[in-house]
Amino acid sequence: MDKAVELYEEAISIFCDMGRFPNAAKLEKEIAEMYESDNQADKAVQHYRQAANYYQSEDSVNMVNQCLLKVAHFEALNEKYDEAISIFEKVAQACLEKNILKFNAKGHLFCAGILHLCQNVDLIASFHLGYCGDAPGAGEIQGDGLYVRVQSRVQAVGGPHQRSGSDEC
Repeated sequence: MDKAVELYEEAISIFCDMGRFPNAAKLEKEIAEMYESDNQADKAVQHYRQAANYYQSEDSVNMVNQCLLKVAHFEALNEKYDEAISIFEKVAQACLEKNILKFNAKGHLFCAGILHLCQNVDLIASFHLGYCGDAPGAGEIQGDGLYVRVQSRVQAVGGPHQRSGSDEC
């Protein structure tokens, strides 16, 4: 596999010199997939990030998101929750900017919310999952009204069991 990666990287360099970034991105993604199948997550993340950068230069939103979601997946598995949350939120924002992708944003934000729970178990009781058509901050993703909202003030007040009546829909 090392020889294949070396040859791919040489080809990537040639494609970049020629200004053919989509071809370079495809090869970077293939290298990442090779490392992923070989259970070398750190190297896979590095190459998925580079592929996303190449796709970004060609304004290929779908491919950028695809690569970044792989990075977020591996970052979450490595318990780098802040990085994974940031990526999920960035991808969700990019989805909201494209009409055809905006319905995917809710799922990415939900993943970010779940990672907040993984990051701090004390927040579990302070998350409010529910259905409410006029959920604050739901914006364009309100659709059926499903939302996750952090009740950070609950923690500040003194714990998840001391809620005020203002956290209802």
